[in-house]
Amino acid sequence: MQRIVKAYVVDQRKRLDIKGKVLEIGSYDVNGNLNEELAGCDHVRLDMRDGPNVDVVANSHDMPFPDDTFDAVISVDTFEHDNAFWITMEEIHRVIKPGGVILICVPTIGFILHGHPDDYWRFTESAMKELLSGCTDVNTKLMMKGKPYIGEVFGAGKWIG
Repeated sequence: MQRIVKAYVVDQRKRLDIKGKVLEIGSYDVNGNLNEELAGCDHVRLDMRDGPNVDVVANSHDMPFPDDTFDAVISVDTFEHDNAFWITMEEIHRVIKPGGVILICVPTIGFILHGHPDDYWRFTESAMKELLSGCTDVNTKLMMKGKPYIGEVFGAGKWIG
């Protein structure tokens, strides 16, 4: 997991006062995790595969949680691997409490393909704003580095509900 991703999570945790019950979607530890950044939260880690850093094995298209369960939902570098991320967004809207924080980080155009288990999408800052269109206090950010460029689009906001 890139340092810029962890730094964004820390920054938005402070800005939006992320605490309480936090769901992380796509938590399987391939190259790092958010355990330190989410210390002190009731951190529930969901992934479609069992393995390191996974508490709940389930597809994010049909999450095994009641409505309005979480104070925050975080998904880092996962939507590009989700063949129907819009269904995951509907599920996020269902399981997050009104006023809860949605935080998403995704690769942008130019980011190398990497199948864990597959790779379908790249996102722009405009796409991130659409993903967070039901939120207030939205922050989006595009970061590019290197040549060829490796970039991430970040976004966070409070779900209106």
